[in-house]
Amino acid sequence: MELIKIIKYLDKKFDPNLAYEWDFNGIQNISNKQNIDFNTEITNVVIALDLNKNVVEFAIANNVNLIITRHPFIFGELVVEKQNPQKSKMIKLLINHNLVIYSIHTNYDASIYQNIQNIVSEQFNIKKFSHLKKNKECIKFILKNKITHKEFRETFKKIFSLEHCQINKSWDDHKQLNEFYLTSGSGASTMIEQKMEQKIFVTGEVKWNEWIYAEDNEVSLLALGHYMENYFIYDIKNKLINTFKDLKITTIDIENQFRKG
Repeated sequence: MELIKIIKYLDKKFDPNLAYEWDFNGIQNISNKQNIDFNTEITNVVIALDLNKNVVEFAIANNVNLIITRHPFIFGELVVEKQNPQKSKMIKLLINHNLVIYSIHTNYDASIYQNIQNIVSEQFNIKKFSHLKKNKECIKFILKNKITHKEFRETFKKIFSLEHCQINKSWDDHKQLNEFYLTSGSGASTMIEQKMEQKIFVTGEVKWNEWIYAEDNEVSLLALGHYMENYFIYDIKNKLINTFKDLKITTIDIENQFRKG
């Protein structure tokens, strides 16, 4: 399958124009002399949340020629990225083995074709959901029936196979809710941009000032960890398998990058 056909399919599902201006989605620029041949025949694809050295080693050992990631491998100026010693070595390997890296980041969040709403709807009794107009990566869910904050929290832990999660200090397990907002990844800035008050908000990671905002504005805030986004790899795999029957596709779970001390 030609690279251009795969890229066009993914761009149609996850329009690059939906990405934030600061984002580095799409083909990753690993060399100032890089010249991508979009007619290249792609036979073997790897999908991962991030491109780390284990993914690179697997790709080389298994003759992979396209790597698709959730998070951009190059997130700034190339000269700055190369200051990471391991990343600099990885870039050389990627170039030497003619590997193409393609990332789907904030345009994935903002697309109606991403799978998070289906994952959530399988576990909650959802009446309806909608993407916010200003912040399309944020989804508002409305439940058919009220549930307690405890049931809500425990259901999300079940969805993402979590032993632990984070909640703000005023979180009350006994309170009830029938609607909530969700932005995956480091998405708590959406809560602030939307000027939320007395809402229920779910995301992956939360900065200190965002916890403060939640407390001051009576937002019940649930943080599940950035690894929650790993559902991406199975979503993309299923979409590609159903569209390109002859592609060999492998998913690599890079696993959570930290553990309890």
